[in-house]
Amino acid sequence: MSKSSSRSSTRGFTLVEMLVSSTLTLALGAATLALMTSARTLFDLDRERTRVNQSVKSARDFLGLDVRQAGERLPPDFPALEIVRGEDLPGGAAGDPDRLILRRNLVTTVMRSCRDVSGTERKLYIAELQNPPPPGCVAVPDDDGDGWPDNHRIWRDHRVANGIMLGRAKYVWAYIYNPVTRDGEFFRYWRDSKAQAFLKTPTGQSWQFSYPVNQQARIYLLEERRYQLNGDTAQVVINRVDADSVNIASDMVDFQILAHYTTGPPTDLLGASSAWSNLRGIEIALHSLRMYRGRPVEQRLTTILTPRNVLSK
Repeated sequence: MSKSSSRSSTRGFTLVEMLVSSTLTLALGAATLALMTSARTLFDLDRERTRVNQSVKSARDFLGLDVRQAGERLPPDFPALEIVRGEDLPGGAAGDPDRLILRRNLVTTVMRSCRDVSGTERKLYIAELQNPPPPGCVAVPDDDGDGWPDNHRIWRDHRVANGIMLGRAKYVWAYIYNPVTRDGEFFRYWRDSKAQAFLKTPTGQSWQFSYPVNQQARIYLLEERRYQLNGDTAQVVINRVDADSVNIASDMVDFQILAHYTTGPPTDLLGASSAWSNLRGIEIALHSLRMYRGRPVEQRLTTILTPRNVLSK
């Protein structure tokens, strides 16, 4: 082998070849990095879209279940569904998120308030044992012979089976409603007197409204669910106990509601004047929004939900 051939085979890469090779390697690496970054960005963006989609669908699904049950065992004149407009809330303005209130009766038996209720009165008489009793206040017979008037026993059994301990007795939430003034409020139904036919509340009860006996207030074992936005979180509050609220969706920025009646245009005055049983459906509009690298990722959903109980009225 010649000397020139030997030198040619052992000298390695030239500087130009090294520069070309490095440039190509860097270009390929940059292209690969750009592709990976783009793929990661698309992945993250798709994840954010999935999250906002799940938020509106979760809120819709929760609402759908409760709207279908709203009005169960309640008469047409009772405000089983109500819309509270955002502008009517404390500090609210036009266009602010609305609230939706849904109510249903837990037992078939409804009690009549048979004496005046106001102030700090703790006893709610559900029958009047003196003559003559007010309308609807005749004591119910004890047909099964267990020592309790039949309607009172149904309520007591429900309280004992489902109540929360408070001192020496269990309580459940009940609701008193004046059909004349349309005022109502929750109270803790805590104890009973079968001998004197009254329900009793714990110490500290103070009534927001008055319920004269001649206005025939009614008492329900009621469940109320209030759907609202708290910041960017959709939540449901049961029986107006804010401390027990349940978060159902995040990243929510708007919640608007309209009532569709069998006649007339959609309205946001549900519960103010028209019987809920004349509803055709509740239109809800949900808006979820997240920011990703300065870009809005959002989803809007509008749907109409129908309380199944309007079909039986």
